[in-house]
Amino acid sequence: MTAITHIQSPPRGFPAGVGSTPVPNPLLAELLEEVDDPGELKLTLRLVWALHRKRGFPKWVTAQEMCSDRTVARILGAVGSELERVAGAKLERAVSRGTLLKTGPSGGERFYLNTAENRRELVRRGALGEHADSGSAPEAWSTLEPLESPAGAFQAYEENIGLLTPVATSRLEEALRDYPEEAVVTAIQAAVDANARNWNYISAVLKNYKPEEGGQRGKSRRGPEAARSDEFIRKYIEGQRARGRR
Repeated sequence: MTAITHIQSPPRGFPAGVGSTPVPNPLLAELLEEVDDPGELKLTLRLVWALHRKRGFPKWVTAQEMCSDRTVARILGAVGSELERVAGAKLERAVSRGTLLKTGPSGGERFYLNTAENRRELVRRGALGEHADSGSAPEAWSTLEPLESPAGAFQAYEENIGLLTPVATSRLEEALRDYPEEAVVTAIQAAVDANARNWNYISAVLKNYKPEEGGQRGKSRRGPEAARSDEFIRKYIEGQRARGRR
């Protein structure tokens, strides 16, 4: 007697016409490597989803909105006051990591994606310094001028690759110690042109860098530019540390 073979139906998959939510590339690259708390990562992605459904600029959500989301409750496995505590702690981790911005007094915080556009607008409104004692950016943050050369490498990275996370900042600092800034900016542009917006590609381009005849790699070649770039790095790190990042 011939055995009957059961043919499994294919997985359900996504339905036709399903919507999509834009996600910042670093959340699927460097931050994906850096975040070691699944709850923080899931909550951040859910917050991105919630922001995408908002109108206006800059877009923001509150902790209360996130805690009223059934998906968030399931993600964190908590309800009531415990959900508020756990969600609040994970949102604070995302703020400290640099993924999110926070404004407002305790109990009424607003959370934004930490994009260049949001920072500029919130600084313009004075919101980032308004509640420095509640963990948002201090007054000093608003004193940072729009990035210009010699901070071009940082500006180029943030505008074309992703957020200036502590990992990204450290990598840029190291690169600027070994290569002139124009080489780092050129490597970032090469990554953009190749549609390979990640540090591995940038690093590979830099390894093939050949200084001009008689030139040297690193700070000794950059001369006065090195001091100005180091001053930007110092101000940037001080601002981040004042926001609770180490």
